[in-house]
Amino acid sequence: MVRNYEGASASLATMHGKEAAIAPAMQAHLGLKVITPPDLDTDVLGTFTGETPRIGAMRAVAIRKARLGMRASGLNIGIASRSEGTFGPHPVIPFFRAGIELMVVVDDERDIVIAESLIAEEVNHDEAVVTSVSELETFPPRLGCTTKRSADHGPGGARVAGRTRRRNSQTGLFPVINQSCP
Repeated sequence: MVRNYEGASASLATMHGKEAAIAPAMQAHLGLKVITPPDLDTDVLGTFTGETPRIGAMRAVAIRKARLGMRASGLNIGIASRSEGTFGPHPVIPFFRAGIELMVVVDDERDIVIAESLIAEEVNHDEAVVTSVSELETFPPRLGCTTKRSADHGPGGARVAGRTRRRNSQTGLFPVINQSCP
Protein backbone atom coordinates (compact mmCIF):
# COMPACT_ATOMS: atom_id res chain seq x y z
CA MET A 1 0.00 0.00 0.00
CA VAL A 2 1.32 3.44 -0.95
CA ARG A 3 0.93 5.88 1.92
CA ASN A 4 1.67 9.21 0.22
CA TYR A 5 0.63 11.24 3.25
CA GLU A 6 2.72 9.40 5.86
CA GLY A 7 3.40 11.82 8.72
CA ALA A 8 1.28 14.66 7.29
CA SER A 9 -1.65 16.24 9.15
CA ALA A 10 -5.02 17.35 7.82
CA SER A 11 -7.82 19.39 9.27
CA LEU A 12 -11.29 17.83 9.31
CA ALA A 13 -14.02 20.47 9.33
CA THR A 14 -16.90 19.01 11.33
CA MET A 15 -19.14 19.81 14.27
CA HIS A 16 -20.79 16.40 14.36
CA GLY A 17 -18.13 13.92 15.49
CA LYS A 18 -17.31 12.61 12.01
CA GLU A 19 -13.66 12.29 13.03
CA ALA A 20 -14.53 9.02 14.79
CA ALA A 21 -15.25 7.42 11.40
CA ILE A 22 -12.92 9.38 9.12
CA ALA A 23 -9.66 9.71 11.09
CA PRO A 24 -8.89 5.99 11.52
CA ALA A 25 -9.42 5.30 7.81
CA MET A 26 -7.23 8.23 6.73
CA GLN A 27 -4.48 7.11 9.12
CA ALA A 28 -4.65 3.46 8.12
CA HIS A 29 -4.81 3.94 4.35
CA LEU A 30 -2.90 7.17 3.74
CA GLY A 31 -0.79 7.67 6.86
CA LEU A 32 -2.60 10.98 7.35
CA LYS A 33 -3.14 12.27 10.87
CA VAL A 34 -6.54 13.98 11.13
CA ILE A 35 -7.25 16.77 13.59
CA THR A 36 -10.51 18.59 14.20
CA PRO A 37 -10.16 22.32 14.97
CA PRO A 38 -11.96 23.13 18.22
CA ASP A 39 -14.89 25.56 18.14
CA LEU A 40 -15.11 25.49 14.32
CA ASP A 41 -18.54 26.72 13.23
CA THR A 42 -19.37 24.97 9.98
CA ASP A 43 -22.99 26.08 10.32
CA VAL A 44 -21.97 29.36 8.67
CA LEU A 45 -22.10 27.36 5.43
CA GLY A 46 -25.68 26.23 6.06
CA THR A 47 -27.59 24.20 8.61
CA PHE A 48 -29.56 20.96 8.43
CA THR A 49 -32.63 22.73 9.76
CA GLY A 50 -32.53 25.60 7.27
CA GLU A 51 -32.02 28.49 9.73
CA THR A 52 -28.90 29.28 7.70
CA PRO A 53 -29.55 28.44 4.03
CA ARG A 54 -27.16 26.14 2.20
CA ILE A 55 -26.03 28.11 -0.80
CA GLY A 56 -24.05 26.63 -3.66
CA ALA A 57 -23.34 23.27 -5.23
CA MET A 58 -22.36 20.43 -2.90
CA ARG A 59 -18.78 20.19 -4.19
CA ALA A 60 -18.11 23.93 -3.96
CA VAL A 61 -19.50 24.12 -0.43
CA ALA A 62 -17.52 21.04 0.65
CA ILE A 63 -14.33 22.69 -0.62
CA ARG A 64 -15.18 25.91 1.24
CA LYS A 65 -15.83 23.85 4.35
CA ALA A 66 -12.44 22.08 4.05
CA ARG A 67 -10.73 25.45 3.59
CA LEU A 68 -12.54 26.81 6.65
CA GLY A 69 -10.93 24.03 8.69
CA MET A 70 -7.56 24.61 7.03
CA ARG A 71 -7.63 28.29 8.02
CA ALA A 72 -8.65 27.44 11.58
CA SER A 73 -5.86 24.87 11.96
CA GLY A 74 -3.14 26.47 9.85
CA LEU A 75 -2.73 23.22 7.89
CA ASN A 76 -2.31 22.85 4.12
CA ILE A 77 -4.56 19.80 3.84
CA GLY A 78 -8.26 19.86 4.63
CA ILE A 79 -11.04 17.30 4.66
CA ALA A 80 -14.77 17.94 4.68
CA SER A 81 -17.93 16.04 3.96
CA ARG A 82 -21.17 17.44 2.76
CA SER A 83 -24.62 16.02 2.60
CA GLU A 84 -27.90 17.72 2.21
CA GLY A 85 -28.76 16.64 5.75
CA THR A 86 -31.94 15.00 4.61
CA PHE A 87 -32.89 12.41 2.09
CA GLY A 88 -34.86 13.13 -1.02
CA PRO A 89 -35.22 12.20 -4.65
CA HIS A 90 -32.48 10.08 -6.21
CA PRO A 91 -30.43 12.31 -8.55
CA VAL A 92 -30.94 10.01 -11.55
CA ILE A 93 -34.21 8.22 -10.74
CA PRO A 94 -36.25 10.93 -8.99
CA PHE A 95 -39.11 8.67 -7.87
CA PHE A 96 -36.63 6.67 -5.68
CA ARG A 97 -35.42 8.06 -2.37
CA ALA A 98 -31.72 8.46 -1.73
CA GLY A 99 -29.14 10.13 0.45
CA ILE A 100 -26.06 11.75 -1.06
CA GLU A 101 -22.79 12.22 0.80
CA LEU A 102 -19.74 13.95 -0.67
CA MET A 103 -16.25 14.01 0.82
CA VAL A 104 -13.37 16.18 -0.36
CA VAL A 105 -9.68 16.31 0.43
CA VAL A 106 -8.13 19.66 -0.43
CA ASP A 107 -4.33 19.54 -0.68
CA ASP A 108 -2.76 22.95 -1.29
CA GLU A 109 0.79 21.51 -1.26
CA ARG A 110 0.00 19.36 -4.30
CA ASP A 111 -2.60 21.81 -5.66
CA ILE A 112 -5.29 19.12 -5.91
CA VAL A 113 -8.83 18.47 -4.77
CA ILE A 114 -10.01 14.88 -4.46
CA ALA A 115 -13.79 14.42 -4.33
CA GLU A 116 -15.72 11.21 -3.79
CA SER A 117 -19.47 10.77 -3.45
CA LEU A 118 -21.80 8.06 -2.25
CA ILE A 119 -25.46 7.64 -3.08
CA ALA A 120 -27.27 5.62 -0.43
CA GLU A 121 -30.35 4.01 -1.90
CA GLU A 122 -31.39 2.11 1.24
CA VAL A 123 -32.61 4.89 3.52
CA ASN A 124 -34.97 5.29 6.45
CA HIS A 125 -36.78 8.32 5.11
CA ASP A 126 -40.37 9.44 4.81
CA GLU A 127 -42.43 12.60 4.50
CA ALA A 128 -45.66 13.73 6.14
CA VAL A 129 -47.92 16.72 6.64
CA VAL A 130 -49.32 16.76 10.15
CA THR A 131 -51.94 18.89 11.85
CA SER A 132 -51.13 18.17 15.49
CA VAL A 133 -48.29 17.36 17.83
CA SER A 134 -49.80 13.92 18.48
CA GLU A 135 -49.59 13.15 14.73
CA LEU A 136 -46.05 14.52 14.77
CA GLU A 137 -45.09 12.11 17.58
CA THR A 138 -46.07 9.09 15.47
CA PHE A 139 -43.72 10.10 12.66
CA PRO A 140 -40.20 9.13 13.88
CA PRO A 141 -41.23 5.60 14.95
CA ARG A 142 -42.48 4.97 11.39
CA LEU A 143 -38.85 5.39 10.32
CA GLY A 144 -37.54 3.03 12.94
CA CYS A 145 -36.23 5.78 15.20
CA THR A 146 -35.82 4.55 18.75
CA THR A 147 -35.46 7.82 20.64
CA LYS A 148 -37.14 7.86 24.07
CA ARG A 149 -39.13 10.93 23.18
CA SER A 150 -39.27 11.55 19.48
CA ALA A 151 -41.22 14.79 19.55
CA ASP A 152 -41.40 17.66 21.98
CA HIS A 153 -43.32 20.85 21.58
CA GLY A 154 -43.23 24.38 22.86
CA PRO A 155 -44.99 27.61 21.95
CA GLY A 156 -46.04 27.30 18.31
CA GLY A 157 -43.53 24.64 17.36
CA ALA A 158 -42.44 21.06 17.60
CA ARG A 159 -39.06 19.39 17.73
CA VAL A 160 -38.71 16.05 15.96
CA ALA A 161 -35.46 14.06 15.97
CA GLY A 162 -33.44 17.24 16.53
CA ARG A 163 -35.26 19.58 14.13
CA THR A 164 -37.56 22.40 15.13
CA ARG A 165 -40.71 22.80 13.06
CA ARG A 166 -42.93 25.88 13.50
CA ARG A 167 -46.65 25.70 13.00
CA ASN A 168 -47.85 27.88 10.12
CA SER A 169 -49.94 30.59 11.83
CA GLN A 170 -52.30 30.91 8.84
CA THR A 171 -53.00 27.24 8.08
CA GLY A 172 -52.39 25.70 11.51
CA LEU A 173 -50.28 23.00 9.85
CA PHE A 174 -46.73 22.02 10.53
CA PRO A 175 -44.63 22.19 7.36
CA VAL A 176 -43.93 19.05 5.41
CA ILE A 177 -41.60 16.93 7.51
CA ASN A 178 -38.76 15.54 5.44
CA GLN A 179 -36.91 13.49 8.01
CA SER A 180 -34.50 10.65 8.56
CA CYS A 181 -33.08 9.29 11.78
CA PRO A 182 -29.72 7.79 12.77
